[in-house]
Amino acid sequence: MKKTTLLLALLMTSIGFSQQQEYHLDFEEGTPSGLASNWYTFDNEPPPAEIVDNPDLDGVNATASKVMKVVMGPGNAFYAGVNNKWEDSKFGTWKIDMSVASNLTLTMDVHKNYVGTVGIKMGTNSAGTSFQITDQNVGNTVVNEWQTLTFDLSGINPNGDLSNISQMVIFVDWTQDMADRAEGNTMYIDNIKFNAEKLTDAPEAPVAGTASLPLDFESEITWSDFDGGVVSTETNPYNNADNTSTKVGKMVKFEGKTWGGSALTLSSAMDFANNDTFTMKVYSPRAGAKVLLKVENSGDAGINFSKEVLTTIANGWETLTFDYIAISKTASYDKLVIIFDNDIMGDGSANFTFYIDDIALSSSGIVLPTVALPLDFESATTWTNFDGGVVTTETNPYNNSDNSSEFATKL
Repeated sequence: MKKTTLLLALLMTSIGFSQQQEYHLDFEEGTPSGLASNWYTFDNEPPPAEIVDNPDLDGVNATASKVMKVVMGPGNAFYAGVNNKWEDSKFGTWKIDMSVASNLTLTMDVHKNYVGTVGIKMGTNSAGTSFQITDQNVGNTVVNEWQTLTFDLSGINPNGDLSNISQMVIFVDWTQDMADRAEGNTMYIDNIKFNAEKLTDAPEAPVAGTASLPLDFESEITWSDFDGGVVSTETNPYNNADNTSTKVGKMVKFEGKTWGGSALTLSSAMDFANNDTFTMKVYSPRAGAKVLLKVENSGDAGINFSKEVLTTIANGWETLTFDYIAISKTASYDKLVIIFDNDIMGDGSANFTFYIDDIALSSSGIVLPTVALPLDFESATTWTNFDGGVVTTETNPYNNSDNSSEFATKL
């Protein structure tokens, strides 16, 4: 009987504490925190958050790893920062029991090019605020090197909603009643750690290199955003007869570089031996927006091919076609790159917000004739024109002793 009672007690103790765990947001690939599309910067349209390689392998964070990069400037609100969407619960949900001592501390590694106060907040999955700490004067004391910040949670309001927490908020430089921050304040964040009771698991994060064509966005896809372009998977805001998909891709072009866009590495090389045409549904805020679709070899970016077309309607879905008939059939391409308005700086506004869907590769049915050297142009040859050049076979307009051929090419 004693053995049975002891076993039952141990089992109840195990069940009671089994959900208490350490949360570690480390921004690594294959984790929810490692997806840039799960993070949103605020307020007054700062550049999007990026997941990048650790720029400084020293001090408290000397491991070659991924970290989050956030840039703020004087035009952003004093409370500007970065967070995940509470309604998405991309990190799962959790509860903070203040009677558990290990739940009363949160630590975070930061690397900043300026000295400033860092604040934190957690929010519930019903848009409530669990707690906010901006008055502990927690900030870095050194610049351009890693430092661990520690936040004391013992003083948070115990009557706040500390259950069903789903949001992590970081105020990167709290400047209320202070001089405005400088341009280009840059903060790298890593290893956010805290303890809590797990309520629900985070949804499984997509893994890079597992997607394949066609892409319909009905499940999460890991895109690699660069230089101001950000792709996320969203509920279709313009579900109509032209596109009845439940989910679509959303691409926003923020200020960064004029070539800002996003890339996707596929699970295998695309089949251009049998296919030569890309199609993609696009919803653009304006007609005449440039859409560049490029393919690359993920191991050698020098192996690439691209086509650019223009949108023809505003505020409506249309299917764009990209002619890839001239691509090398022998090279290997396993990476897609999409850039809207190449050579134009984005600003993150509605004018630079696009939706994409149903990216597919197919055959046009066109078969190019095979020709061999030498070429005398006495019979018609099919040339592939590009970027303004046009070749035709014409009667020789300058038939003389220097060239008595009946036909010649005109370029």
